[in-house]
Amino acid sequence: MVLVDGPMMEKKYFSRYGLAKIPYIHGMTLGELALYYKGEMNLNVQLAIIPMKGWRRSMSFRQTGLNWMPTSPNIPEADTPIFTASTGALGELELVSIGVGYTLPFKVIGSPWVDAEDFSNALNGYQLPGVHFQPFHYKPFYGIYSGEACQGVLIMITDYSAYRPFSVQYALLSTLKTLYPKPFYEKINGLAEDQLLQFDRIIGNDQVMQSMKNPRASSLMNFVERDEKLRKNFMHKRAKYLIKAYEG
Repeated sequence: MVLVDGPMMEKKYFSRYGLAKIPYIHGMTLGELALYYKGEMNLNVQLAIIPMKGWRRSMSFRQTGLNWMPTSPNIPEADTPIFTASTGALGELELVSIGVGYTLPFKVIGSPWVDAEDFSNALNGYQLPGVHFQPFHYKPFYGIYSGEACQGVLIMITDYSAYRPFSVQYALLSTLKTLYPKPFYEKINGLAEDQLLQFDRIIGNDQVMQSMKNPRASSLMNFVERDEKLRKNFMHKRAKYLIKAYEG
């Protein structure tokens, strides 16, 4: 719950995926988020938040000692949610397999036209903090590329405190675009309008897709710095809604 990362949601793209000007990863509890909504959206509601005992913002789920109950068949483990923020939006494009349909949902990325060694070398070349990209070979049981031999990478988080999911997502998109332009543009240019809108709603803006569709656009990694700048105002507003009992 310490992590805040990703693009800000623009009002134009409010939907069931996001209904407020907050980043993809906001680092707030449901109670804190409710306080934020009430204060920033001027909601005329009575609201009382009862703080949890024994929980600190710096805790991972495993550190709570609670049992993880899968929220869906594709969120089987306590650490899966951080991987969904790393590959979920990419999965909406159905360009590559993101492990849904295999035993490692959201943790592997691959396709029949990817070379595992080249892909992993390019991704590790970004030297992103807290992560290593391991060459990986697998065959999905169902879903995209079902039964086909896929090559790609396994995302291995080496430092959860340093790991930034959206830096990984941008690196994956950038590398696919650079190394495999033919299948990349064939898929992107073949997306229906509702698919494009779905991606934009999940990301919260249309700039990422515009950059993906433009062969001359600068690296998608530039969005990392852009997102950070856009989050500054949110971070300032957010501070007064954080429950003090959770700090430390």
